Amino acid sequence: MKKKISEKLIYRMYDNAYKSFDRLTPLLFDCGELCNARCCKGKDGMYLFPYEEIFIGSHWENKITYIKNDIPLLICDGICQREHRPLSCRIFPLFPYIIDSKLKVDFDLRAKNICPLQFNDIAEIQIQKKFKRKVYRVFKKLIKNKDIYDFCSRISEEILFLEKFY
Repeated sequence: MKKKISEKLIYRMYDNAYKSFDRLTPLLFDCGELCNARCCKGKDGMYLFPYEEIFIGSHWENKITYIKNDIPLLICDGICQREHRPLSCRIFPLFPYIIDSKLKVDFDLRAKNICPLQFNDIAEIQIQKKFKRKVYRVFKKLIKNKDIYDFCSRISEEILFLEKFY
């Protein structure tokens, strides 16, 4: 159950997180060139982190729905204003796993079928260490909020369960 949190804190939290990735991406070039931007195709959606829908809701009217005990899901049609893309897109293809109560940033298994950056043995498409460190630092701050910590922990469990089938 989400605790009450001020809108001011929500805006500060997500504004800082979003700005961290304004100019920083997984590769030194547009990784969408490798796969024709497969992560932005289709009628899929991505989970929003707790309270994120409050921060970006006005830019995504009628695109946010709620699933699994009120988890906000942004339904994407593959077209967006880059500056308003959610945090999941900004950190793709990584995820802030909570494993044994510790934060670990690693490749998101849910991206396995669409993202060529999973092949970390190809030097030209290695995710920048700077990018991975930034994701870690941003989420080290964000998970101080219990709801965000619990969300990352829950999704980590789901992803790690899926790993058995790959």
